[in-house]
Formats: sequence, structure tokens, C-alpha cells
Amino acid sequence: MLETNNNTEVKSGLPTSKEQTIQASLLITLVCCVFGCSMTGCWILPVVYLYHNIWEKTTEFTTEPEDEQLYIVLKKYFSVLAVNLVVSFTFYFGVGGFIHYHYYVKQKDHPETWKCQPKKFLPPELERHEIILGSLALIIGSMMYSAVSTYISFGGETFLYYHISDYGWTWFFLSIPIHFLYQEAGSYYIHVALHTKLLYIPFHKLHHTYKQPTAYSATAFHPIELIMIQSIQMAPIFFFPIHIGIYFSFLIYAFYYGIMVHSGVMIKPLWPWQLDPTFHDNHHQYTHVNFGFNVSIFDKIHKTHRVKGRIYDEHIYGGKGKSLTDATKEEKSFYEEEEQQNEIKLE
Repeated sequence: MLETNNNTEVKSGLPTSKEQTIQASLLITLVCCVFGCSMTGCWILPVVYLYHNIWEKTTEFTTEPEDEQLYIVLKKYFSVLAVNLVVSFTFYFGVGGFIHYHYYVKQKDHPETWKCQPKKFLPPELERHEIILGSLALIIGSMMYSAVSTYISFGGETFLYYHISDYGWTWFFLSIPIHFLYQEAGSYYIHVALHTKLLYIPFHKLHHTYKQPTAYSATAFHPIELIMIQSIQMAPIFFFPIHIGIYFSFLIYAFYYGIMVHSGVMIKPLWPWQLDPTFHDNHHQYTHVNFGFNVSIFDKIHKTHRVKGRIYDEHIYGGKGKSLTDATKEEKSFYEEEEQQNEIKLE
């Protein structure tokens, strides 16, 4: 069981006044939401969907030959993609830069008051690496969402809907926990799969280059892994009815929370079900443990959450760790050193 220390207001790096702490947390949350929308260009999907279904209504081909139709489709796709990339990169570097400056520059001299791993920082070369890789991920994500948006704009069928009356209020509210469970289970099990030898070394290990993650680490994935993650997030719109508001809200939330837990900053979670940022920071610190995203339910079920007295390392697969009694002298030394990085209590 994970719980934060009682001095949360000091550890967050924010003002000690409770009111100021809450205001700063809300500000960072809003910033992360905006940053999250820019991460993979998902913001373009509801814009195009609403434009097509509310204002434009339909886009139909009439007597144009097939090559002309292809030209029209590609023209619209690249127009959508161009707008998507300009807006996304503006927010990506603008908002991401704000988070980096607010903590990693402005408060660098006292990391013990806000940082999950206060004694270690990501080396400058890896900071540049994650931004370059994250930018590539943004381009790939924007291409995928622009493609789906173009598909929708030409009348492509999905299970997204705009009017609640289409499926009723009962399904509207029922679809919220269903979608949450789908996203959480999908995130957990695909994450566990990525931590098997088969997928970890060629794909996911690249993301774990960042042992002390920052906000930009949230997008720094191997392209193949990114496509896998994006596909899981997109899949619902093709398989079961989901309101455009619910779907987009989940996207914003998922990307925002992804940034929060990768930021390396001890910000008090605003919602009761959210895991402390240290939970995922420990995942980067110890590698094969703490696979959950929003909640630790699946980690508790499968016993893959980090517990005291266990050794975790990049070479120890399975999420269960290794007993201290079976550890070598070097492993025990590593355990003691890494344990000093953590500002949480484990039971």
C-alpha cells in the first residue's frame, strides 16, 4: 500500500499555504491537460467530428473520377495534419517548457522539496533525446488522429455519437465506468506484455532509458509501441457506442495524467482514485514493477506492486522482485541506495 508523507505541502515544491498549494495544483493540472491534448494531436478528432456532424453535415463524392477522389481525400488529410501539427507543437513546447522551467530550472536548487528522486536528475543528453523522440511520437500520433478525422469527415462510420438521445441516459452513464475499466485493463495488460523479454528489449526499453522521467518522457516511446498504445485508445470508437464528450474527456484525462506521473514531481493528486506520481516514478526507477496507470487494482490482484524488502531491477522480470535474503551484496547495496531516493512509505 502506498501513501504519501504528511508534509505533502512542503514536498510538492509549492507554497506552504494550503490555499496557495491547491491553486498551484489546479494550475499545474490545467497546464498538463492542455499539454496532454497536444501530445498526440487527439484534439483534432472532436473538432473534425463536430464540424462534419453539426456544421458541414456531409462530404459526398458525386461524379469525380477515382483519382480525383483520392486527391480530395489526401488534400483534406494533409490540411488537417498541417493544422494539427502546428497547434500541437506550439502547445507541446510552450506548455512543456513551462512545466520544465517551473520545476527543473526555477526550483532546481532544492529538489528535496518537490522531486520524486531528489538526488538524481536526467542527464542533459537524455533530456534532448526524450524531446526528439517525443516530437517524433507527436508527429506519428497526429498522423493517426488526422487519418481517423479525415475518415470521419468523409462519412466513415464509427460508434461515436453526439446526441445523448441516440442511446439514452442509461447507456451514457453506464459507458463511463465501462470505458474506464477498458482503458485501465488495456493499459495494465499491454504494459505487462511490454515488460516481457520478447517486447521489452526491442521496444519498451527505449522508454525506460529515462530513469528519472520528466514531463517530456510521457511521449518518448518507440514508434511501434506508440502505435500499439494509440490503437488501444482509438479502438472503442469502432466497437461500442461512446459519446463524443466522454471519449474526448477520457483522452484528455489519460494524456494529462500520463504527463503528471512522468513529470518526476510530487504533486498531490486531485482525485481520490489517482495514484501518487511516485508510483509510476518508482516504475521508471525499478523497471519491472508498478504497471498500473490510474489505480493499483490490477497490480494488487497480480502482486506486481512494489513492496518493501524486495529487490527490483531491469534484469528481474515478472513484477514480483527478489527477496533481500536471496540478494547478492551488490543488489543489497543498490537497494539501499535507491531506497534513499523514495519519499513514500511502503507497507
